[in-house]
Amino acid sequence: MSPVAIIAFRVGTVGVATAAVLIMVDTHSHPASTTATAAEQRLRISLSR
Repeated sequence: MSPVAIIAFRVGTVGVATAAVLIMVDTHSHPASTTATAAEQRLRISLSR
């Protein structure tokens, strides 16, 4: 059983729809920028030493 299906059983369809929308909005607002910035920060820290 997929995690989404388990959540659907526990929360109900409204909760799942809300969670799906939040996840979609979250990924659309910063597609890969979060991982890129984290990698950039690590690079800068290692270069500054």
